[in-house]
Amino acid sequence: MSENFPQWFSRTVLDSFYWLLFMLAVPLVPLVYSTWKLCKNGEFVVPDQALFEVIKHGELLIICFCLLGAISGDLIRYKTSWRLARLIIGGALIIIFYWTTTSFSDIASAVIEANNSTLKESFVLETSWSSLLGTILVAFGTILLPRDL
Repeated sequence: MSENFPQWFSRTVLDSFYWLLFMLAVPLVPLVYSTWKLCKNGEFVVPDQALFEVIKHGELLIICFCLLGAISGDLIRYKTSWRLARLIIGGALIIIFYWTTTSFSDIASAVIEANNSTLKESFVLETSWSSLLGTILVAFGTILLPRDL
């Protein structure tokens, strides 16, 4: 038996709130605080430069990877009659896992080799933001799936 609409809606709103607060906002607090502190101290005038300084070693990618692990646990734990949607979300999850892993590997190897000339600021920012966006989309896809009771 599947959830009816009022049960699904109230569960979805509550799960979205908890996910945004505890799984997304709490892990991002150190990154936001560090960026704000660098801007406040006058070390960087532009917030993008301060953000790059904070995430240039792939910290945001590690957060995304951990969030994806939690999302995959939810996807496996909860059963749904919408098998095709669950399969599509699972496929997107695997693609984002792969994207995040290879991006972190590229960033980490450039940092380890101390060859920062090959490490472009735009690459780090774009891969970090795209991984975070993909993680959020997959999370909301998982939250929106109706669950069997």
